[in-house]
Amino acid sequence: MKLESLRARLVLAALVWVMLATLLGGWALSYAFRKTAAETFETRLDSLVTTLIGAVEINASGAPELRRDPGEPRFDAIYSGWYWVVADERGPLLRSRSLWDMDLAIEHRAPSAEPSFSTQRDATGRELRVATQAVLLPGRDTPLTFVVSADAAVLAAEIQRFDLLLTVALSVLGIGLIAGMLVQVHFGLRPLQRVARQVEQVREGRAVELRPTGTRELDLLVDAVNSLIRHNQRLIERTRAHVADLAHSLKTPLAVLKADLPDDPQVASMERIIARRLSAAATAGPGQLSGTPIATVIDEILRGLGRVYADRRLEFRNEAP
Repeated sequence: MKLESLRARLVLAALVWVMLATLLGGWALSYAFRKTAAETFETRLDSLVTTLIGAVEINASGAPELRRDPGEPRFDAIYSGWYWVVADERGPLLRSRSLWDMDLAIEHRAPSAEPSFSTQRDATGRELRVATQAVLLPGRDTPLTFVVSADAAVLAAEIQRFDLLLTVALSVLGIGLIAGMLVQVHFGLRPLQRVARQVEQVREGRAVELRPTGTRELDLLVDAVNSLIRHNQRLIERTRAHVADLAHSLKTPLAVLKADLPDDPQVASMERIIARRLSAAATAGPGQLSGTPIATVIDEILRGLGRVYADRRLEFRNEAP
């Protein structure tokens, strides 16, 4: 579809730009927040694993004992999704109260300085984010595997809240940008509207030239239009002069014809044509920028002369442009 309105083109271009900028900006911010939130969530799990490792000691019989609470109240809420387990290759040795009668899938790994992360579901179908780290504690011949899980819905809810807030904020921003763009287009096109009104005034003869708008870009156009108007005015003045010269040149032979043929209608018609054209040329206003069709006038005169001098075999030729 071809848009003929400059205002519509500007508005459409601005709408497309605002929508693209809003969508791309929203996607980038959401992606960055998701990544940051996931890293923060895993950092929290890493901290809980480290706390759990520090809270476990090996007793004289070589069995692990929990000497202090890991410090997360949700580890005591049954089926909360926040669980911890200390296990060896034979199975769990210590576990949180929140697990109750459930078991977590434990992946035994080689001892490492950092936990590994994975995702699994508990017996209730809850999605969990799991941190697993194997550590060889003093007093043990085999490593212990420390597992800490957190409810992934906490992370999802945090991301959802941010996305909702981001959507509202970007919507308000987009509406504000569109409103500002409409105001900008309105005020930006006002000089063009003034120029259009001035052109109409020149066409109707109520003004001679366009006035400067105070806008550098449009004033270049105004200067060009004024130059064209002055050029047309010069053409009109030359045309008036040519018509006047032609009429005065025809007055003498016309007077002779009128004296010889006082009652001839063709002579009277030529006299009226010359008088009418002289009057039109004299009264042409500055708003009438079209030239007088001289060739048409001469054709009418020559047709009249041809009828008057038909018996003399005279040849008349119109060389007017």
